[in-house]
Amino acid sequence: MGCLAFDLTGRPVAHTGAAGQPPPFAVRETVPVDLTEPRVTDPTTDPTDPSGRSTYDIFFPLIASEENAYGALVGTLVCRVTNILSQTLTEPRRELGETGEVYLVSVKTGLMLTGSRFLPNVIGRVKVDTVGVHQALEAGEGRALYADYRGIPVMGVSLALPQYGWVLLAEMDKAEALAPVGRLRLMLGGSVALVSLAAGLVGWWYGRQVEERERIETELGIASEIQRSILPRIFPPFPNRDEFELYAETIPAREMGGDFYDFFLLDQERLSLVIADVSGKGVPAAVFMAVTCTILRATALQAASPGECLYRVNNLLCPENDSAMFVTVFYGILNTRTGDLEYSNAGHNLPYVLSSLGGVTMLANPGGTALGVIPDTPYRLKRIRLRPGDGLFLYTDGVTEAMDSKGTLFTDERLRQLLVKIQGNTPLELVRDTVAEVRTHAAGEPQADDITLLALRYLQGSKGARRS
Repeated sequence: MGCLAFDLTGRPVAHTGAAGQPPPFAVRETVPVDLTEPRVTDPTTDPTDPSGRSTYDIFFPLIASEENAYGALVGTLVCRVTNILSQTLTEPRRELGETGEVYLVSVKTGLMLTGSRFLPNVIGRVKVDTVGVHQALEAGEGRALYADYRGIPVMGVSLALPQYGWVLLAEMDKAEALAPVGRLRLMLGGSVALVSLAAGLVGWWYGRQVEERERIETELGIASEIQRSILPRIFPPFPNRDEFELYAETIPAREMGGDFYDFFLLDQERLSLVIADVSGKGVPAAVFMAVTCTILRATALQAASPGECLYRVNNLLCPENDSAMFVTVFYGILNTRTGDLEYSNAGHNLPYVLSSLGGVTMLANPGGTALGVIPDTPYRLKRIRLRPGDGLFLYTDGVTEAMDSKGTLFTDERLRQLLVKIQGNTPLELVRDTVAEVRTHAAGEPQADDITLLALRYLQGSKGARRS
């Protein structure tokens, strides 16, 4: 809250407030002028403070640093500190039963920095030198049975917070922690096996949160598998068709992702290609992804063109989009007999055309905003013709925005250069080589966004399609 300086007569000579303004607080007791070490007052509540917070004063000896008086006592420094840390830890204490304690210890001095549940007025007075403190300082964290600052056996968990110079300790009396085991020992008698089993309840006592997290992770794993089952996963997807080769893959950044790809035959000659990226991550993005994927496939079977399909899907998503999510989509229809590709884009990364002659070019942008944002948005069409041997490479921004440890992005240019080198590969090789290059660039950094790729090689335009 501020500091005041007093000379050796107890007269205030300086404070941390603005010049010409009164001191930030008044000292509650006589200022000691002969200090040899710091002293801490008891925490006190100011009845005029509506927040009800408690504060305490720390008195420091002021030592001269001038060359002609170095080391001489010249006064006292008083600093008032808000005891907000003790208030913050009140609720965690309650969660540790009748004997639970949560407190902070200064790494530098070993003094307790927060109030105790059992001993009044310990702030800055009690030195804590327990196994819990030593484990935290040596390993960053730990858990063990040991005697706490009162000498009482406890089960404790410790965590070092080096950025603050603190050690956080959470402790519960050993007797309370082991009470379930003791009760089961009486019930089960002397059976070593059963008593050992009962001892596992101690782990359960402290592992309830871990079990809950594992339960959630299991459910997310099941949901993730259901989500993946929505997407085509069998390759080659159309073994009786020889006009094209196709491969796709998605790698979510979390258990569930917001990216998706899709492909399906509208009739014997037209193949739909879709790649999309939902805003956000995790479960909300996954739900929005499943809804969008289902609506888009159903609409595509009725719409005459990619632009009409995106228009209808957008109008279906906008009215029910209370979460304000959106999805970028590239949707194209390839005529497998002629090689003509008709496409529309809703704010997505534009695919690359891999020419059989060796060039790599990005598709022209027809324009168009993401789906789920503005109703009645038109989506224009563009058309190109693929020659036999040409490829098409679709991707999400999890590829180009992958970062290394220095925050450097993979970038569109690096992707284009990679495609120039590998453009003659099969669709499977194109996808796998790109994923490998992205992971090499990230060099072990956590994946920040979903990665989804779809590659197609158009093989022939003159033959008729064999019926599937």
